[in-house]
Amino acid sequence: MLVGRRGPYGGLFTTPRTENESTAMNKDQAKGAAKRSVGKIQRVTGKLVGSRKQQVAGIAKQIEGKAQQRLGDVKEAIKDARKPKRR
Repeated sequence: MLVGRRGPYGGLFTTPRTENESTAMNKDQAKGAAKRSVGKIQRVTGKLVGSRKQQVAGIAKQIEGKAQQRLGDVKEAIKDARKPKRR
């Protein structure tokens, strides 16, 4: 199976996915991604209306979302490490 990933210049290219690589997101990864999106919208909206407070709140929410996504990544890595390896 081929998976689209962003290249160093923002272009999309495909790389083969290993059979052990999971495509599903855990709860923390999904919630983190949602928080990042909401934070970005809040930051941009604050910029458009000239509200520094909303911009800062949006940035904080983006950081919080990124941290939650990373927590999900760590949980996923631990889960994958516990799986027995197939030969």
